[in-house]
Amino acid sequence: TRYSTINPSDAVLPKKHSELPDVDFATIRASHGSQRGGFEECCVQIFREERGGPFDVTRIEGAGGDGGVEAFGESSTHQIIGLQAKYLHELKPVQWKQIDKSVHTALRNYPYLVEYVVCVPLDRNPSQLKRWKELVKKWHKIRRKHKVKFVWWGKSELSHLLTEDKHQLRLRYWFGCRTYSREWLKDQNDLAIKSLDTRYTPKNHVKTRTEYVLDAFCCTDAFCNSYYDCARSLVM
Repeated sequence: TRYSTINPSDAVLPKKHSELPDVDFATIRASHGSQRGGFEECCVQIFREERGGPFDVTRIEGAGGDGGVEAFGESSTHQIIGLQAKYLHELKPVQWKQIDKSVHTALRNYPYLVEYVVCVPLDRNPSQLKRWKELVKKWHKIRRKHKVKFVWWGKSELSHLLTEDKHQLRLRYWFGCRTYSREWLKDQNDLAIKSLDTRYTPKNHVKTRTEYVLDAFCCTDAFCNSYYDCARSLVM
């Protein structure tokens, strides 16, 4: 019988961490009767978590015009940071014009603005990134004395933030993604140990077949080492 050569490094192993469902902004929960409202509120909540602390964040009701921001934060020294969320499905001249208009409005209404975050559920291609940089240069010319930092939070940046532990509940609320943080797992483990009381003694622990299955499921170091040992024995 002929055996093909197997390189253990090429073997497909179970992923070490279970993947979260894709953060699809097309399925975001509606708020105030629309997904646009849901996207805006979700972005405001992320903004409050990320920028709150030194800045006291205030949500703006935009029915009568939002003044260029969905929310703004003010520091004790009266510095202002602003957030604008645009629930866009494409980035064409019309959409860039909308963003440009919001920035001009914010610069006019908030003279002490030091940072302005633009949230869009899209990532930019090279030409769109070039357009963004051109607009930033244009905006900097408007505010020569007091420089403003313009920040882009696109699909990648927002997805990155939402999959951090501190945003787990927001991820579940806005997208229906059930997640299990390290903190949640630790709490469940502590609760199980407490319930077992004296029946649980780490020194007398016996490894059962079920534990081997769990090691494989979680792709622990012990399982990976055992897997590679078995793979090597087949080709040696």
